[in-house]
Amino acid sequence: MIRYLQRRLTALFTAGTSLVLGLSLLVTYGLFCEQMESDRRMVRQQNIQDVINSLARDAVLSDRRLSELESAGQMVISITDNGASLYFPGAWQTAESRRRLVETALQLAAAQGVDTAHPGQVQDMALTDGKGAHYWASVSILTQGQEQFGVTILHSRSEELAVRRSLALRHALIFLAGIAGLAVLSWAVVRRALRPTVQSLQRQNEFIAAASHELRSPLAVIRASLSAAGQAEDTAQVHRFMSAADSEAARMGRLVDDLLVLAGSDTGAWHVSLQPVELEGFAIGLFDHWLALCRQTGHTLHLDLPEGRLPSVRADRERLDQLLGILFSNACEYTPSGTDVTIAVRCSRRHAAISVIDRGPGIPADRKEQIFQRFARGDASRTKRTHFGLGLSVAQELAHLHAGNLTCTDTPGGGATFTLTLPLSR
Repeated sequence: MIRYLQRRLTALFTAGTSLVLGLSLLVTYGLFCEQMESDRRMVRQQNIQDVINSLARDAVLSDRRLSELESAGQMVISITDNGASLYFPGAWQTAESRRRLVETALQLAAAQGVDTAHPGQVQDMALTDGKGAHYWASVSILTQGQEQFGVTILHSRSEELAVRRSLALRHALIFLAGIAGLAVLSWAVVRRALRPTVQSLQRQNEFIAAASHELRSPLAVIRASLSAAGQAEDTAQVHRFMSAADSEAARMGRLVDDLLVLAGSDTGAWHVSLQPVELEGFAIGLFDHWLALCRQTGHTLHLDLPEGRLPSVRADRERLDQLLGILFSNACEYTPSGTDVTIAVRCSRRHAAISVIDRGPGIPADRKEQIFQRFARGDASRTKRTHFGLGLSVAQELAHLHAGNLTCTDTPGGGATFTLTLPLSR
């Protein structure tokens, strides 16, 4: 599915960017052609005016002068005096006869109302000869005294059209190269953009597999216990098997609760009600609540509060109790009996830090990040069935819901320190 999505997104992204590139190239090509046509039009007008001015000044132009003008502007020049054509062989050979080209130009001019009976000037008439050559034609009928001059000038478009074709070819190559480059870039960008999705799906699959594995164990015990209870010979055995089934059912219930918390966090459906919580009273309440448990497990609980009045934090008190309860439970279960467990509170200008400090074996440096992953355990040798490796994942999600952060560091002298950082209430 991911590969299909990657191909579809790559194709969509490539098509969209290629469309923008194509439109940009078309605009630049059109602007260039428009500017080139404007420049050439000015040149043609200047050439026509030079011929007319020379004719008006000199009354007649030498073959040499006409040759220079034709060669410089790649033109065909024909001059008539009172309807009689002046002989001029031309400076270059056209595909079709010069006489035929001039006649066609005069016919086009007559169609627009310019002829010997109606003097005037018409320019930029598109003309194509029988050989496929293209020209811009201009016809001017001038009257000077008793004489009437006709000036027909054709500008060859071969160079202009060659430039257009060359430019179009370059733009097409740029477009094709751009599509190829955009396809490669799109593939890389889409692949990078989908990487979190791929990782999320992978984690989800791993999570489902791990949850299924963890649920299979208590279910197997429950089924075995119920089957054994049905075949038991006395009441004591039935009670023992039913007690085992009840214990596993409770264990499975805790696992389902943790899974619901994590699932609600993943979907964004789980929310907390943030209210001001006074830190000093909350810390003292934690101390009183967990003092009895610490005594049962052989631990000594300490409370470390700074001097002065403590500010408040914005938190959901019930969820905050749940979060710190996970930390206390781990501290009491995974540290040797007789060691200390400390609740410490520290404040800065914007944040408060609540730490649960133990004096146990600590957590290896390479495991500190992994312990917050789902179904992860800080010590792989721990095989107690009362834990699934979800506690710290739930605690981390609860911290994020409070806009806080949960970290693990080494306790000086040995042990682990879990610190919850929360923003102060304003």
